[in-house]
Amino acid sequence: MALPVPAEPDDPALTEFADAGFVTVVRLPLRNSIAAAAAVDQAKALAASEAPLLLFLDRISTLAVEVRDSEGRTERHTLTRSEGGSSLVARQTNDWVSEVDLGRSGRSSTPSSWAT
Repeated sequence: MALPVPAEPDDPALTEFADAGFVTVVRLPLRNSIAAAAAVDQAKALAASEAPLLLFLDRISTLAVEVRDSEGRTERHTLTRSEGGSSLVARQTNDWVSEVDLGRSGRSSTPSSWAT
C-alpha cells in the first residue's frame, strides 16, 4: 500500500501546479499497467459523467482532473462551479434557493438552507 506523503519542494510537477495556482495536488503511484489503465478509465468517467459531481461540493469552484501518461502526454478535464441567486424564485431577504452553474454540465437550483 502506498500512503500519501508530502511532495518535495523541488518536484518540477509540483512547481508547475503551484505556478498555475493550484493549492492541492494528489499524485497516485500505480502498481502496474493494469492499475494505470483502470485509473485512466475512472478519471475519464469522472470528468464525463452526466451526474454533476460538483453540485453539492459548495467549497470547490474548480476541479481539474489531469492524466499524464508515461510518454508525458497530458489529458486534462476541468469541472467548474459557481453559485448565485436563483432566477426561478422571487428574491427574499434570506434566499433559500441558489442557482448553481456547473459550466458544461448545466445549471441547477439547490436549497441554500433547509426549511424548519
